[in-house]
Amino acid sequence: MKEMNVLLLEDELALAYTLSASLQKDFGDGCTVKICNTAEVAMQMLKLHKFDLIISDWRLPGISGLEFITEVRKSMPEVPIIFMTAFGSDEFEEQVNSISDRYLKKPFNTPELTEAVSDLLDSKNNPFEIAPISAEKPHRILVLEDDESLLRLYKKVFSKLGHIVRDTKTLPEANNLLANEDFDLFICDVRIDKSFGIDLLLIWREKLLKNNTKVAVVSGDPWYRVMSEKIGADFFFRKPVEISTLINLVNGTVSQE
Repeated sequence: MKEMNVLLLEDELALAYTLSASLQKDFGDGCTVKICNTAEVAMQMLKLHKFDLIISDWRLPGISGLEFITEVRKSMPEVPIIFMTAFGSDEFEEQVNSISDRYLKKPFNTPELTEAVSDLLDSKNNPFEIAPISAEKPHRILVLEDDESLLRLYKKVFSKLGHIVRDTKTLPEANNLLANEDFDLFICDVRIDKSFGIDLLLIWREKLLKNNTKVAVVSGDPWYRVMSEKIGADFFFRKPVEISTLINLVNGTVSQE
């Protein structure tokens, strides 16, 4: 296989070396695993090397694994992350799933890790194969999202597909864009700082309807689904939103959850 560089953050060195050996055995000589036992060291490693995959434990001395991958997501949203821990409640797992690509609960078998790595790297190498669109008619898309990593993901996906993307993290800028431009699709986060992004749906309801602008509301809280439907949103998606869902959304082939 092609070369694969993996950053493994695990403070139990015996486990770290076991996982490293397993990955190198399963993926061959092209697999290089760099082991760190603290998040501080891992941060420095990310500045020096480029990685195709990050595997992180939760409980670490100093900065926790959760804090680590939260920071990584801000600057490297495209790098797949596998998070592993023996602890955590349902609420904790939901939070982890929202910022990592896979969650493995200890103890797990090494084949489980191998399978997760294979799936994520295959997805990374072919992220736009699902429901490709024709570039003959690009859509104009407005994205309002205050999570910078998600904003980058949306822009990357839609731009890669040939669409025209306007993105913003603030309500005033989104309001200005809606006032002066027309869009085919408006993706709106429910909460923007301490305000409601969906207030813009009420302000610009007539213009959105007149231009046949499709509106997709996203939120980590499913409770907002009913509110979104009442104010006229066409779709509601719970975070994290799958890449395939975004692609199918602009293709017009997405189905409501």
